[in-house]
Amino acid sequence: MPIKKELDVEADSLEEARKRARSTLTGDEVLLSQEVISDAGTVTVTGVGATIEAAFEDAERKVPHNALLLARRELVSPLERTFEITASDEPTAKSLAEKCTGARAKLESVVLKTPGRKGFLGIGRRPNIYTARVLRRAEVEISFRPKAKLHVRIGTVRSLSEIIKSLTQLSEMVCDKWGRVQKFFATGELAALMALAAAFELLKTAVAGEFNILLEEARHLFPDDENTALIEPLELGRPGRAIDRFDKPLMDSQFAAAVDAVDRLVRVLESKKR
Repeated sequence: MPIKKELDVEADSLEEARKRARSTLTGDEVLLSQEVISDAGTVTVTGVGATIEAAFEDAERKVPHNALLLARRELVSPLERTFEITASDEPTAKSLAEKCTGARAKLESVVLKTPGRKGFLGIGRRPNIYTARVLRRAEVEISFRPKAKLHVRIGTVRSLSEIIKSLTQLSEMVCDKWGRVQKFFATGELAALMALAAAFELLKTAVAGEFNILLEEARHLFPDDENTALIEPLELGRPGRAIDRFDKPLMDSQFAAAVDAVDRLVRVLESKKR
C-alpha cells in the first residue's frame, strides 16, 4: 500500500503524541507505522568550562529548546593554583607536579623560577626551583525531559480481500525464506551465517513491518472486533545475539511466531467474509 504522507508528531507524552497523530487522520486514512524518536524520559547532559557559568552554557547547548528543565547541578568547581617544586631538572619537576595535581585537574605548565647551584664537591649545592600551574575545569549537569516524538506514516486502508491476499503472500514468503535458510544452516559453513543474518533482517523489517501495517488496517476495518484486537503487533528482537551463538531454536521460534501471527489474522478476517 502506498504511503500518503509522513509526519513527526511531538507532545508531552507518547500517549498524547499518538492521540495527536490519530487526530490528523481523515476519511479512510490509517496509521501505518509509528516510530518512537523520543519517549519523553529524563535525560541528563554534562558541560565543562573555565567557570561554572561557562560549563552551564556548554550543557545548555545540548538541551532541546522545547524540553522541560528538571535540575541543574554543579559537579566540580573550577580551580587555578600555583605551587613550587624543587627538582634537579624539568622532567623530574613535571613528574613531581603531576603527583600533586589532584583529581580532575590538569597540569598546565612547569616553569623554572630560580636556577639551582651545582656547588663545589657537593658543598653549597641547591636544586632548581620550579613554579607549577594547575587548572581544573568546572563540570555541571542538567537534567531535562524532552518532548515525546513520533515519526508516523499514514496511508489508506485496503479492502478486506486485498488485506487477506497480502497476508497470505506474506506467510508464503516467510515459509519459503526459512526453508532456504535451513538448507544453508545444515552445511555448517559461513554461507549459513550469512543466510541467517539476511533472513532475520528480512523478518525484522519487511515481515514485521508489513504485518503490523496490515493488522492496523484490519483494526480500522473492524474497530469493535475483539478477535482482531487480541492479536498483538509483531515485536521481533534484534538478531545479533542469536546469530552469534547460532541459536537455531530461538530463530525457529521467531519465524514460527511470525507465521502464527499472520495465520491467526487471516483466520479472523476470513470469518468476516461469511
